[in-house]
Amino acid sequence: MLGLPVGLIALVIVTILILSGVAQRVLDRMKMNGRTALMLVLAMLVGGFLPDLPLAPTLSINVGGGLIPIGKLVPLCHGGDCQRALAYRAGDYRHHVSHLLGFRLLAYGKTHAA
Repeated sequence: MLGLPVGLIALVIVTILILSGVAQRVLDRMKMNGRTALMLVLAMLVGGFLPDLPLAPTLSINVGGGLIPIGKLVPLCHGGDCQRALAYRAGDYRHHVSHLLGFRLLAYGKTHAA
């Protein structure tokens, strides 16, 4: 293989999707245009090559992989859509887990019945 990091390959794929217009709906929901998204991807790429910032003796954060995405996440979550989306997802996961457990319990009762 080429020996490229997975993050770099992912950024190249995202850049291609942005330039080809495939990611336009995602950018609209994020309230961004293509130029801003490409600048964000470029900042993440450059920030990925900067040294990590130490937060604690055993904890550090990368500028391109941590600070820049968090910096974009904060304005997105400020509007309230994030809270609704997270509440919906949490309810969705609870729903799936309860069904999985329910089906497992029903299957257990049928196969181990005396």
